[in-house]
Amino acid sequence: MSFDERIRLLYVACTRARDHLVVSLHRKAHAKAPSATRRTNAELLLDGMGSLVDELPDGAEAVNALPLSFLAPPAPLLPLEQWAASAVRSRACLASDGVAATA
Repeated sequence: MSFDERIRLLYVACTRARDHLVVSLHRKAHAKAPSATRRTNAELLLDGMGSLVDELPDGAEAVNALPLSFLAPPAPLLPLEQWAASAVRSRACLASDGVAATA
């Protein structure tokens, strides 16, 4: 992929965010700075932001503010038989309301 195409795709990805954009990156420092066309997408984004990056909040701090229920693992999935029975009931309910249910 050409350098210009990578820049275009990065721009599209960043401008399609609706409410907020989260970019996560952790890597070892380079021994020497990469050439302009060999930088990663994260490095390109960071370079494009300039001094604005210093004003951004650190997402790691926000994790501590989340309620524990948000951090808890999701409930286990239903066994297939129970899920299938529930799906049949839901379709029957939709059909009785005059809504076309598709499988």
